[in-house]
Amino acid sequence: MARGQDGKKQPEVGDVFAFPIGKQRYSFCWVARKTRPEYLYSTQLKKFLDVPYLVIACADFVGSKPPTADEIVGRTLLRLTTDGCKKEACVRMDSCAPPRGFVKVGRMAKPGAPSAKDNYSGFTGIQREAKRQWQWDHERGKLLADDVAEARAEAAAEVAAEKALKTKLKRRKQATLARVGLLELLPDWDGLVSASHRSAVEKLLRELCVNLRAARDRDAKLAAIEATVGKVNRWNDRTGVIATEEREALATAIDELGHKAGLRGRDLAGDFRDW
Repeated sequence: MARGQDGKKQPEVGDVFAFPIGKQRYSFCWVARKTRPEYLYSTQLKKFLDVPYLVIACADFVGSKPPTADEIVGRTLLRLTTDGCKKEACVRMDSCAPPRGFVKVGRMAKPGAPSAKDNYSGFTGIQREAKRQWQWDHERGKLLADDVAEARAEAAAEVAAEKALKTKLKRRKQATLARVGLLELLPDWDGLVSASHRSAVEKLLRELCVNLRAARDRDAKLAAIEATVGKVNRWNDRTGVIATEEREALATAIDELGHKAGLRGRDLAGDFRDW
């Protein structure tokens, strides 16, 4: 049995899963087939991404209980009519095991389905679309009003988050080398990477602060940066976390620490990094 990107065992072709779409409302989906991804983000991530992808199809079914064996056999494919969709087949792709709430309820002998058309929203996307289709059909006014309220709340939260980030970056820039290690060193990684990944790299940057303070000349300071960047290189070889936004934020943070130590120039890590 293959394992997905999450490290968990993938379900098999033909497996059927029931899932909730509201209070005492259930739908179900099935694994139609397995395929290979058409792309890889990077060679560093090949071992994570080069795994079978599951093509998952959603049934046109809503019941107060999970489906019976007869309902599974007699299933039809859900075709979406929400938000301008013109009977689009609800078929998605995933490389991971089903999330919490999905319960295996049976198997299909002939689990076919149309193409997923590179839609990788997976099991959670299936659940979201099935729930939205039911709401669209039965309580559209409330659904659209909730959409407006949610959009306004998201916009307000985005403005607040941007303001908070600017404040944190300003504090980091203004802090002395002796004090900056007490602050968040990579606040702009929040939401880009996991908390554990961010913490691991911030720990290396705090070590860099200590080493820069101890360094007595330019060569020693550059050597401290080189040593830290080397550790980040090896860490990223294992995790493959650093992409464009992460790279720019980390390079800026290292520059600021270098400048606090009296160095000049941009991209002080540039000669040493491979991310």
